Amino acid sequence: RVMELRSLLFSIQKHQDGFHALVGDFNTVTPGELLDFKSLPQKVRATVWLSGGQIRWRTTEIVRDAGYVDVFRALHPNDSGLTLPTMTPQVRLDYLFVPTAHLTRVMSCDVVRGTAAQQASDHFPLLSEIQV
Repeated sequence: RVMELRSLLFSIQKHQDGFHALVGDFNTVTPGELLDFKSLPQKVRATVWLSGGQIRWRTTEIVRDAGYVDVFRALHPNDSGLTLPTMTPQVRLDYLFVPTAHLTRVMSCDVVRGTAAQQASDHFPLLSEIQV
């Protein structure tokens, strides 16, 4: 994941000053985020075990170090924003990152909770409104 993210950031480097967004399931948590390992879904615990038994924070750190802001966290500093699993959310793996200079263009970024979202995926989605 680290290599993929570095490659992505390198490939869009020339557009760094323009507005763009990095969105998706990053399959990792951010340092300092809520994480109760024992309550994670078995498939997530298995992934952690396969990766050496440690939670890898580096992917979200790379994005932040490259000048992006975690939009959900910036707009909701006191909301855990847990997105996985939908039946009993335990971890936040889904993110919207924008260049820090463009944070004000994001009008909203919310976790969509509810029965329809719960039935659609094992992750609750993020719904964002962005001025383009």
